[in-house]
Formats: sequence, C-alpha cells, structure tokens
Amino acid sequence: MAGSCFLAVYCDLVGSFWTGEFDLDQPAGSLRNKVYDHSLQGFLPAGTSSAQLSLFCVEGGIEYEPEDTFRQRLADHLSTREPRRIGLLSRLRGMMGEVEEGRVYLVLGLPGRPLVTVPEQNVAKAASAAAIDSDTDSNSSGRTDETVPSEVDDTPELNHRRAVTTSDLLPVEIFGPSFAYFMGLCNTTPSPVDSSFTSLVSKFLAKVATVDLADLSQAESLTEAFVDLVSPGGEDLMVRHIPAIAYSSVFCTVRNELSQASVPLVVFKAVADPGLAEQPKVDPAMRSAIRICDNSWPTSDRKVFYRECAMPVFGVTLAGPWLRIYGSVFDHRWISQQLTAPQKIPLRSNLDISTIEAFARTLRNLRDSVAHLKGWYQHLILSLPLSRYHYRLHPPSNSFRDASGAEVKFSYLGPLTPHNNLFVAIASFPDPRTFIVKFTPAYGADAHRLLAEADLAPDLLYAGSPYAFPGYTRWTMAVMEKCDGGHVLWDVAGEPIRQQVRDAVRLLHEHGFVHGDLRSQNIMLDRSLRLRVIDFDWAGKEGTARYPMDLSPDIPWPAEARPGALIMKKHDDYWVRHVLASSVCGR
Repeated sequence: MAGSCFLAVYCDLVGSFWTGEFDLDQPAGSLRNKVYDHSLQGFLPAGTSSAQLSLFCVEGGIEYEPEDTFRQRLADHLSTREPRRIGLLSRLRGMMGEVEEGRVYLVLGLPGRPLVTVPEQNVAKAASAAAIDSDTDSNSSGRTDETVPSEVDDTPELNHRRAVTTSDLLPVEIFGPSFAYFMGLCNTTPSPVDSSFTSLVSKFLAKVATVDLADLSQAESLTEAFVDLVSPGGEDLMVRHIPAIAYSSVFCTVRNELSQASVPLVVFKAVADPGLAEQPKVDPAMRSAIRICDNSWPTSDRKVFYRECAMPVFGVTLAGPWLRIYGSVFDHRWISQQLTAPQKIPLRSNLDISTIEAFARTLRNLRDSVAHLKGWYQHLILSLPLSRYHYRLHPPSNSFRDASGAEVKFSYLGPLTPHNNLFVAIASFPDPRTFIVKFTPAYGADAHRLLAEADLAPDLLYAGSPYAFPGYTRWTMAVMEKCDGGHVLWDVAGEPIRQQVRDAVRLLHEHGFVHGDLRSQNIMLDRSLRLRVIDFDWAGKEGTARYPMDLSPDIPWPAEARPGALIMKKHDDYWVRHVLASSVCGR
C-alpha cells in the first residue's frame, strides 16, 4: 500500500459512513479531523469537537454490504475482538494490513466507546465525560499487547451527580453476585480458619517475601501456591501457569445437555515493582492479567457467556508486597474494580500469627467466592432456560419478596435510558406487571412508602439488598410501580396539581422527613393525572439525611446545600417555590 488509499470510516454517533481517499503516510489525527469536517460538523451538538473523538482500527475489517446489517455485524465482531485505538500521530500504513475493497477497517467514536449511539442531546455530555488525551495514550484499547482495559469509579453517573470520566457502569457486584458474596464475607464476623489452610497461607506469604520473579522456577512456584489457595477444586477446572510473566488462571468447564464451554473464574498476576501499587485505580498488573485471560479464552466459548451475562471474573495482583483483589466484568470492554482495600505483606521476619490469620481469612473468603462463581455459572447461566424477555447486561438479581412475603420473579426488558441505574422489568406470568428496578447506594424507603400510601408516589414493592448474602450492604435495590405518564407542564398545570405538590411536601415534613431533590424532573403525573413524586435516594429523617459527596456544581441548589451537608426542610420548600413558579427552573 503506497500513497493514497480509498477508505471508509464508520461513525456510530451519526450512524453513517465517510468515504474518500487518504494518504496513509499522514497522521491518523488528520483523517479524524477530515471526517469530522466533512461528515460530522453541524450534525453533532454545539460543544462537540473533533478533539473529543477517537479513531479505531477493526482487525480484519467488516464487509460493507449488506449495509442494513453492518452495525449488527460490527457489534458482533467487537464482542470478541475489541478494536485498537489509533494514536493521533500514528500512521495507518502497516497498522491495517492488506486493505480489501468493500471492507470497513476504521471506526470513529468516543474514547473507549467505538459504538456509542446516544440521543443527540447527550452526545456532547457523553463525549466530554469520556474524553481522554489521545496524544498521550495512543494504544488504550484493543486486544493487543498495548491493551489497557478501562476502570470505573465507585459512584455511577446520575443526573444530579458529577460526571464519571471512565465509565457509567454500575458497581461490578451488581452484575457479578459472587463479588457481593465476597464483600459480604469480608464484612461479617470472621470465623476461624482451619489450620491446614492457614499453613498454606503462611507458606504463600513466605514465598512472596523472598521470591525473585526473574527466576522462572520461583515464579512458577508462586503462581502454583496461589492457585492451591483459591481454586475450588474439581475435575472440571483448567489451570494455566505462565512463569515467565508470573501469571496464572483458573478456568471452569460448564456443561448442559446441549453444549459445554469454558469460562475464567480467577486470574493472578505478580510484578516486581512495588511502585505499581500506588496506581489510583486499576494497576497495570490487573490490566495485563485480564488481557492475557481474554486472549487465551476460546472465541466460541466466550460468545456463549457474552450472550448471557457480563462475564464476571475475579482478579488478584501482587505488586511488590501489595495484594489487591478485583472484580472484573465485560460491558463493551473489560472493567475492573477493587473489592477490598490493598493488603501489604510484611517482610518474612515480621510475619506474626495475627498477620497470617488476617490474610488467611481474606484468601479463604476469596476461595469460597470463586467456588460461588463456579456454581453461579453452572446453575444460573447454562442450566436455566432463557427468560422470555432477555437483556444481556441485566443484573442477576431477578426476584424479591413483597409485603406478604411471597416471592416475585421478574425479567429485565432493558435499561431506562438515559439512566444507567434504572431498569424496566416485567413480572413472571400469570401477573405480567411492569415495574422499575433501581440500584442505588441508599434509598429513603420510609419516605417513599409514606407518599405512596397517600397516593402521591408510585407503589414501592421492595427496597433492600439485591442479594440475600449476609454482610453485603453497599448498594440497595428498589422495585417500584412503573409510572407510564410524564413530567408536569407547570406553565399549564392547574391549581389542583400544584396543591398536590404542596400536600406531598407537607406530609413528608409533618412526619419528620426531607426529600432533598424535588426538582421538576422528579415530579410526574401518571395517565390518570395523579401526582407521582419519585427519586427518594437522598430522602430520610431531617437531621440525618445528607446530600451526597458528589453533588453536581452545575445545578442551582439551595444556598446551604453542599456535598455531605444535612438536607433541611427549607430546601424542599425552595424547590417547591421554584418548580411551581417556572416550567424550566431546576432542569
């Protein structure tokens, strides 16, 4: 390939192609700017610039024809082989291989999100939230040696909170119940660890304190010792060691009557540099471990689980003396979160019995949780038939107990866009009700029920842990009646509706509750024109209910409202005055 070449670039932001000639010796940034100037400028919202876009190379390319199925075929391709992001200064020559006519090799999208179709009004916000300096990180995605799987903040992006700059996915334990199981075990009163397991842990810690990872025999001994600690056992397990890079993994073969497929349960990676432990989010050892695991996973097996779930896998890294435990899930890329605080392994001479027992409890909890993950894959993924309504990235929590104690099972229809923590679900037959399932760090259930009993809020069917595991309290699942109406048009709303708003706030305050977020978007009418107050995440008793620490600075909150500050009744009154006075205030 020399000189100019005819190229096609697909951009999912507008769902169309740019085609034209481009000199492969020119920087890729020039192609990005050319596509933006010719095909995107004027079609994207004001404030969205070419600097917020990234160019990706699709391995092998995708046939352009038939055009009506191109996006689905591209999505299927990317589900098993993520594209490589091209740095702005990189040349396309040599990166794309032999270019065949009629195939598309390049995609223009947001950093880390080549397929990112969003409503037009959200493009600028999404681009800003996802923007990464492409000049300084030319290889931040793709299944290559330069792969850097993304990480995610502990707090998801909501409409009243600061934008998350890496991913808007919920905490990994919402998609991987075994992670919540592990966190619950770590939070409950520790039970004694048997002496044989404690002895194995003691030997492992001693190896860590003295190991030379440059010595292949020592590195192999370390990875084998780790697998002995966390492997749940069984003939259906496959263990892989790569001593040269101090890596090991445990895969499990899952079978049903029709097929079988392998799936990773836990990966381990050790690195000699203790400075890597100072990384603020996901350390390079974890990125490396999940990349190696992904590349060694047979594509046919991977597709089986991709269709059904977010493919949760535990990850453990050892950076110098620091031990970290992660949960990883696959959205459109791998995302990892720490499940516990890092633990430092002391020098061998300082390994007292209390330190050994503390590590033994953590690693026993991990071993039990890996076994839980194995069982989850075996019994909940392949052993059960698919529900009639299915959404791949649905949380595994699919039932709750109502006020009578009866179990209500449901299936997810999909997310309630643009919110990343709200899902529409339908109850199992013969009572096919639809409702909203919300995942949130906290929920003011008592305040919600008070207004629901007064017919001023949707019925609250359940509010509690998404799992029955003891000790897990980090997130709450709230299940409520789906409001099929819409937001109030306050400039034409009559006095009866306005009075219902005042009545709702007065009722809350009379019982000592505050809401905290009574903006117009949280006040709805159902199809019968009944008032429905929603979003009770911050609601609670006055004097204890507080604003979140990530309170958005872009919203005109009451004067005393600050991150972490107490919510006051006068703050609710502030919003009532503003909502009733204007149809746009507070949006």
